[in-house]
This record gives sequence, C-alpha cells and structure tokens, in this order.
Amino acid sequence: MAAITGTTADDVLSGTEFDDVIRALAGADIINTGSGDDQAYGGSGDDFLNGDGNDALYGGDGNDRIQANDIFSQGTALVRGGAGDDQVFVFDTSSGGDLRGGDGIDLLTLYIGSAALHLDLGLDLVDAGPTAFVGLMFSGFERLHVSAGGGDDSIIGADQADVARVAGGANYVDLAGGDDLVEYQTRDANTLYGGSGADTLMANSGTSSLYFIVDTFDGSVDDGSLSTIAGF
Repeated sequence: MAAITGTTADDVLSGTEFDDVIRALAGADIINTGSGDDQAYGGSGDDFLNGDGNDALYGGDGNDRIQANDIFSQGTALVRGGAGDDQVFVFDTSSGGDLRGGDGIDLLTLYIGSAALHLDLGLDLVDAGPTAFVGLMFSGFERLHVSAGGGDDSIIGADQADVARVAGGANYVDLAGGDDLVEYQTRDANTLYGGSGADTLMANSGTSSLYFIVDTFDGSVDDGSLSTIAGF
C-alpha cells in the first residue's frame, strides 16, 4: 500500500495501480485515485476527488466535488462529503455504494442507465435512515440532479432546486419545492409534478411531431399520451 501526502498548497495528487492512501491536507486539491482500492482524503479546502471502483473518498471541510466512477462494473464506493456544500457525482451503479453528504446544502447527481430508478430525496432522509436503490445507499443530500434511462422511474425531490431528466417509460416525478427542471419524453403516460417554485418543463418527442396543449385557465396539460402534468 502506497502512502501519498500533499502539502498545504493546492496539490494535484495521483494514485498508483496499488491500494493507496492519499491525503491532500489543506488547499484546493485535486486527487485522482487510479486503479486499486484506495482511500482519499481531501482535507480542508474546496477539493476535487475522482475515484474508481472500491474507493473510499472523504471530502473534508470545504465545498468539495466528489466523483465516483465505474462502480457499476468494478465495485462499491464509500463517499463522505464532510462540512460544506458538496457535490457528489455517481455514474451508473448496480453493485452498490454508501454516500453521505454531511453538513451543508449537498447535491447528489446520478447518471443511471437502463435500470428502473426509485428514489426519494426527502428533507428528513437523514433522520429516516439511508435509502437504497440499485444497491446504492445515500443520506444527507438536500439537492438532486438525476439523468435516468428508459425504465419506469419514480423520482421524488425535496425543497431545493432539483433536476430530473427521464427517458422513455411511464415515469413518476414530483420535485416538491424549489425552482426545478423536469425533462421527459412524450411517448408514454407520465405523471409529472413540479411542485411550488418557478419550475420548468421540457418535453421531447424525438423524431415525432410534438403534440402539447396547455389550458391557460386551469393549467392542465394534454401531451397526447394521457400524462398527468401539474405545477409548471
């Protein structure tokens, strides 16, 4: 196991092919873990941690950006944002991960493939305990950005500004409060609620003509696919 330690300046640290322990200390640091089952510690400062597979990624104090890659095929990620307004990115998973936002207004961004996604990001999520989907456990996130695949997805946001992009399928989206964005495809019957706030709805008909009528009297929407749409 290799031990790699940075300085109090802004460092760029890279791991090896082995199981590394990387400590960046203070500063706005960049850590790329490389292959192996690594541990990376950002320390204080606004850090960027980029991990793969079975890595443990600790942001520490500051507004950190933490990216967990390839846990779909390679393993299970452990992420701890720590104090600050952190951003955690996960790219496709079926094998699991354990994500905690920590203190601050933290953002969880998920890029999920064809698997059906069922996700509820409530403000009481930390008190209610971790929530699971596709083998992934998470808690302590106040904002949500999701790009989902072609399954019948269910996505429930909270009171911050959330984003949900869903592909084909009969999807259910309710983003509650905040100035939210929902993007969907019109070919299936969807249920879409923007909630309170100045919300935006984007409809995509692919190569077909877009049929989309909004009743300005009661706000109801007819998209030609029997969808239920409100709050935009």
